[in-house]
Amino acid sequence: MTASEMDCTSSLIFARQQRPGDNAEREVILDRSTILRSSLHRALARSSPAAVSLRSLHKKNIYHQNLRPENILLSTRHVAFISDFGAACLLSEGCDKVDTWTAAPGFRGPEADKEDGQLCPFQLDTYSLAVSMWQVLSGLCPVKNKPLDHLDNIPPQYASLLRNLLLPDPDMRWTLDKFLTEALELHPDLSCFL
Repeated sequence: MTASEMDCTSSLIFARQQRPGDNAEREVILDRSTILRSSLHRALARSSPAAVSLRSLHKKNIYHQNLRPENILLSTRHVAFISDFGAACLLSEGCDKVDTWTAAPGFRGPEADKEDGQLCPFQLDTYSLAVSMWQVLSGLCPVKNKPLDHLDNIPPQYASLLRNLLLPDPDMRWTLDKFLTEALELHPDLSCFL
């Protein structure tokens, strides 16, 4: 899908789809319950490559600042790609903190709204990725709902992964490496993504 519009209050997802070489856009209506009944394993398989890509960016001292479902694209083979690097920044050499954060409402780590400054951009990106995964699995809007308060409709093993990525304290929050290790333990067949 090249562009999507999601109504957070609806149980349906409305999207616009354009096939390569086809000038006509088609509206696609997807029922959230059908999506949630589809394999949660596939959801984890789709988020793992995004986490690997994000980890690669972080190793190059690049942080994204705008991770959300609209900026994680899926290829026809269901490989995830991170897009929209308009807010991305290169962290200065020898520096591991920033004092501002521009993520969209609902996708900002709780620490970004505190006034004391010094934020770890990599943990904030990780939080945004977790909120994106939570939104896809729950069908809820993070602007109107706190992800940690709405993990009950997600199977326990996936809720556990998300809970550890969504911890309010960035020092307690899992890193991408820890998430990928736990995801691999849950589904060894994901090793091809790592």
